[in-house]
Amino acid sequence: MARVVNLSAGILLSGFFGSRAHVARLWTRVGLRDTLHRAGLRDTADGTCHPAAR
Repeated sequence: MARVVNLSAGILLSGFFGSRAHVARLWTRVGLRDTLHRAGLRDTADGTCHPAAR
């Protein structure tokens, strides 16, 4: 998975597009990934929330 490192403050605008069913599936998947992440069960190292120790 590619990651982006911001060297200064920035703003990201993003969204889903397509049929309502497609958007609902994407929204559900993102919500599940976020829930698992917050529970410490997924993507817990070297990310925006958990930068690698330097």
